[in-house]
Amino acid sequence: MKKILDKIPYSSIEVAIIGDRVFTDILVGNRLGMYTILVDSVDYYGNKIERNNFQSIERYIARIITGDLL
Repeated sequence: MKKILDKIPYSSIEVAIIGDRVFTDILVGNRLGMYTILVDSVDYYGNKIERNNFQSIERYIARIITGDLL
């Protein structure tokens, strides 16, 4: 991602990253100072994947790390 940012005429604070993975898409974007948007996973046809166990685990771990457990 850093190599791509170096090649475009925008700084990281002018770019957003949209992703469905907390520890890849969102963490990388946050570390680079980008605006990040976490979305639900979708299948090939654009339908929401209702039971994505891996994404559920990632989000749970992220809530533990950030202290955002309600």
